[in-house]
Amino acid sequence: MNDLTPSVNDRRKTTLGRMLVWLAVAVALGLTYAAYGQMELMLQWVTARLC
Repeated sequence: MNDLTPSVNDRRKTTLGRMLVWLAVAVALGLTYAAYGQMELMLQWVTARLC
């Protein structure tokens, strides 16, 4: 039974690590998407002012 404990802990750590990586990727994509949205709004505003 003692032999199983480390592997379970390792599995939990890898799962947690993977979840954190996916979370980081999702946050990065969300921020990029938001930044592009803001840039688009700014461009629209600028073009509206110029025209």
